[in-house]
This record gives sequence, C-alpha cells and structure tokens, in this order.
Amino acid sequence: PGARAFLEAAAEAAVDLLPRCSVGEASLLAWAFARAGVSARPYLAGLEASLPGPALARAGTEHLCMALWAFARAGRPAPALFHEAAAVLEARAEGLSGRAIASVAWAYATAGVRAEGL
Repeated sequence: PGARAFLEAAAEAAVDLLPRCSVGEASLLAWAFARAGVSARPYLAGLEASLPGPALARAGTEHLCMALWAFARAGRPAPALFHEAAAVLEARAEGLSGRAIASVAWAYATAGVRAEGL
C-alpha cells in the first residue's frame, strides 16, 4: 500500500512538471506510471494535450513508442494523438527497430485505433 500511495501521489505531482519536461522525460514518466499500474489520468490528459504538433514531430521514436504504449496500457483512448503519431512513425518506418514495431503494433491494437499508414 505504501508504494502504491507514493506512485499515485507522484502521478498527481507530475502534472505540474509537464510544462518543464522534454517529450522524452514526459514519455518515460507516462511509461513508468502505466507499467506500475497507476492510472495517472490527469497526467496523461496533460501529456495528451501537450504532444500534438511540433512536440510530437520532435519526439524521439523510442519516446513516442513509450508514450503510445502508456496510453494503451492505461486504457486511455487518445485517437487524435494516435492518428498524428501514425503519420510521424510512417515517415520514420525504415528506421524503426523490431522493438519499436512490436510496441507500436501492440499499442494500436490495444487502443483499438487503426493506423492506415503503418
């Protein structure tokens, strides 16, 4: 119970960190919360709002994959984010690692979002 309470509190506090986080840092936090089974809804809502546009295009492929995985694992539908990410990933398709492809495929399948270009 102590660790769970700490992680829930950390997820709430992390919302205030989002404006100062890089896309990589924000994605790592989202991944960690999702991996630990912490819902982190306000944090994911803030991340979802901050990622589209230039930030998404600047995101490293690994971090983008982690963010998509985190949204899918948390059961948070983010179709607009997933669709925009598909365009970014499609442009990088030749450079994707097997791990990235597996992670992205799982995230899209779990989130129930079709990615036409991927």
